[in-house]
Amino acid sequence: MKNLLLNHTLPTEPWLKSILNNVHDAVMITDPDFGIVKWNEASEQLLNQRKEETLAGKNLIDLLQQLGSSNCGIDQRLQHIIANGGYEEDILLVRPGGEILKLSYYTHKLPGTEKLSAIVVVIRDLQNQIDQTQFKETECNGNLNESIYYSYLDNSLAPAWISDEEGHALFMNKLARQIWHLDETYRFKHAYELFPKHVADEFLASDRTVLNTGLPIDFVIPSIRKDGSPGFYKLHKFLLPLNTIKRLVVGQAVDITEEITMREELRKSNERFSYVAKAVADCIWDWDMETGKINRSEALMSLTGYSAQEIEGTLDWWVEKIHPEDRKLIKEKLDELINKGHPYCDIEYRFRCANNRYKYFLDKGSLVSR
Repeated sequence: MKNLLLNHTLPTEPWLKSILNNVHDAVMITDPDFGIVKWNEASEQLLNQRKEETLAGKNLIDLLQQLGSSNCGIDQRLQHIIANGGYEEDILLVRPGGEILKLSYYTHKLPGTEKLSAIVVVIRDLQNQIDQTQFKETECNGNLNESIYYSYLDNSLAPAWISDEEGHALFMNKLARQIWHLDETYRFKHAYELFPKHVADEFLASDRTVLNTGLPIDFVIPSIRKDGSPGFYKLHKFLLPLNTIKRLVVGQAVDITEEITMREELRKSNERFSYVAKAVADCIWDWDMETGKINRSEALMSLTGYSAQEIEGTLDWWVEKIHPEDRKLIKEKLDELINKGHPYCDIEYRFRCANNRYKYFLDKGSLVSR
C-alpha cells in the first residue's frame, strides 16, 4: 500500500530529478516513515554518499543524526510534524567540524484528504549568512541543536534571543518575534536594522556590559507587551558558555508589568494611609496578617510615650504591654474577627506606656479582605 501511495503522489519523470539537481540546497523527499524516496545531488554531497550506494529507503532521521548528534532531539522534532503537520524551519544541526546547517521541512497530504503522503526536507548551509560566526567542535551534551536553540528559545514562556558580540541577531523565539513584529528575515540582521536607534543603543550597551565583564546582568525596561499594551520587562542577559570564535549573548525578558502595577498601587495606598494618619489625633494601624507586620501612625508616640525606634511592627510587641488581666479578652476578640467571620470588633483594655503607667485604650478594627 505504501509503494502504491508513493507512486501515485511522487512523480518519477526526469524533469523532477532535473529540478532537484538544480537546487543548491540538499533536498530529500521521504515517505511518512521517513524512508527516503527522492533526493538531489546536493544531498549526496552533504551525506558523503558514495556513487556505488543509494539513499533509497534509508531512514532520514538516522542520516541526520550522523550529521549532528544522536541525542539532540532531531527525531522528536521530526516526529512532531507527523502529529501536527505544517511547515517548520527552526531545526539546526551543528556538525562535528563546526558547520551550522538549517533544516526546513513541510508535509504533503493527498488532495482532499488529511492523509500524509510525503515529507519534504531542505537542508541549507548557514556559514555564508553567519559571516564567519563559526562553532567549533562540540560534544552532544553541550550541543546547540535541541538543548539551546529549540528547547531554550522556542519553549521559553518569555521572549528570548541569542545575538553575537557584534550585535547581529542569530535566533529569537516565536514570542519575541511576535512582540517586536519581526518575521523570519530577522536572522543575522544587526540590531540597528531591527529596532529604532534608541532601542538598539540600549540593547547593544547592555550587551557590551556582559561582554566586558563576563558577568550576567538584569535590569528593568519599558516595552510593549504581547497584547500591544505598554508594560515593563525584567531583562536577563548572560554569555553563552560555548567555544566559539565570536562570543554569544543570551537574553530573556520576563513581563513584570503586573508586579510593578501592584507595587505602585501599594505605594499609593501607603501614601494615603500616611496622609490620613497625620490628619487625625488617634492612632491608626494596619495589620498584614500574612506577613504579621503592623504599621502604626505617628500618633502612637504621643499617646504612649514610646519613640519610633522603640515601637516594633509586630502583634507580640503590642500584646506584651497589655495588662495581663485584659489579654484573654484581646485573644477572644481577635479570634472572633479572624476565625469566626466577624467583620468588625472593638476592644477596651489597659496598655502600659513608656512611663510604666497604664492607660485605657479603645481599639476598633475591621477586616479589609480575607
